[in-house]
Amino acid sequence: MSDMIRSSLITIFLLNLVVVSACSDGDSDATTSLPACADPTDCRLWEAGQVAGVRVGLAGEYPEGRRREIVIAEGNIHENHALSWASIWPERDRWAFEDADRRYAFIEENGMLQVGFHFAWEQVLGDDLPDWVQQVTDPEELRALLRERAQTIFERYPDLDRINVVNEPLTTFGTTGEIEKNYFYRVLGPDYVAELFAIVDAVAPPTTELVLNENFIEYFPSKADALVRLVAELVDAGVPIDSVGFQTHLMLTEYFNREPDWDLYQRTMEQVAALGVDVWISELDNPVDPARKDRFAYQAENYRRAVESCLSVPNCTDILIYGVEDEDRYWGPFPYDDPAPLLFDKAFAPKPAYFAVRDALLAGRP
Repeated sequence: MSDMIRSSLITIFLLNLVVVSACSDGDSDATTSLPACADPTDCRLWEAGQVAGVRVGLAGEYPEGRRREIVIAEGNIHENHALSWASIWPERDRWAFEDADRRYAFIEENGMLQVGFHFAWEQVLGDDLPDWVQQVTDPEELRALLRERAQTIFERYPDLDRINVVNEPLTTFGTTGEIEKNYFYRVLGPDYVAELFAIVDAVAPPTTELVLNENFIEYFPSKADALVRLVAELVDAGVPIDSVGFQTHLMLTEYFNREPDWDLYQRTMEQVAALGVDVWISELDNPVDPARKDRFAYQAENYRRAVESCLSVPNCTDILIYGVEDEDRYWGPFPYDDPAPLLFDKAFAPKPAYFAVRDALLAGRP
């Protein structure tokens, strides 16, 4: 064998090692049962995410059947929505752990990073508070309930990696950039966000990240500015906030006659990250009008832009798609009868959006 041929073969071998390593080596939270993607076109999303240095997952209803297979195959981050107040503590004298236990075990058994949704959420368009909680009007009584809730969660689920402490504290449509005067605001006062972080931090393991989760940042500059101000105030006050989740529900185009502002979205991520706080995409989906002729190409472009925005920010750590196939949509038929918001169609075939996400991840960070 000539020296030239031997040299060429060695070079090819080393290049293959680099590709395999990039797609298969990652942190200990990654699912490791799948083969390395020596061929990038065979990469699962979590493997492609390792190329870009982010974790990727598909969340939604408790996965069973084909949905379960896809969740395990494609992701290394998942959410436990059964930790919501209405799910786990539906009545004052009754806790309900069955669903949360089942989800917790599924996520742990498959080596995924586990995110708890949500510790506190009450908003004009939705919440997860049972009626009995909202009947409590005494601040000290509510504080006692919040401490009991936090203590119970972390005693039972000590390996929870991340929890959304406060979900959607700002006004939903962001035209004024104000804190939503929700139930917690009315009972505990305008500093309730900082107070809830302190309550959770008092009992959470030091390895659990404490998250503030917000929506529609990509549509409203006033809301984006308000989020940066709120996080800056929390950081300046020494509040133990570790990361901010950008929900990224891309559904307001027809209703507000505007497209997602990707420059605003990325800039806001950068501004939050500059405060020393991690950022991540926490609930990504994109319902699209069935009447739109370029429906799935448009959807794929939006998914691509969201992923590329995250990858442009070094402190962006994770991307969580909010569902698996189009039947598994969080919003039901809203805002269209057939919103088709996710990466897989109803027959579990990958859509153009799936390949847009995977290819953006394989391209890596800029």
